[in-house]
Amino acid sequence: MSFSSRARQLIRRVSVTIVITLVCVDATLAGAQGVVAPPRGAPFQYQLQTSSSPSLRNSGGVNVDQCVVPVRGGPCVRARVLSIDLYGPDGTTPNTAAVRAINDSGGYAICYVDAGTWESWRPDASDFAVSLRGRSNGWPGE
Repeated sequence: MSFSSRARQLIRRVSVTIVITLVCVDATLAGAQGVVAPPRGAPFQYQLQTSSSPSLRNSGGVNVDQCVVPVRGGPCVRARVLSIDLYGPDGTTPNTAAVRAINDSGGYAICYVDAGTWESWRPDASDFAVSLRGRSNGWPGE
């Protein structure tokens, strides 16, 4: 299969994004005994939009203490696995503060990567030609 130079450039960008994500996670785990997988069945939560609340400044805008009542009822549950965006509240800097806060609270951080879509708010959004963007997937800005 042969790829155009623009397609190769896009593939490189996606690959770089994935590598940056892994570096972001790895950098905050430096000195640890190794990466530990979360336990099977651990409560999971997406927090893809960070908050600018002053109370969450030290945790990169991610609420590591959020407790949510399950749909079926019962006591609130705190997530142990949090899927977060690569970038922090400023939209350009890897969110190592959130990864550190999640790890410090006994949780597990998973960095979200949206491969294959173009997002208008990303710092490199203007680097992609309109011809590479394709059709909207229904989410605003993607």
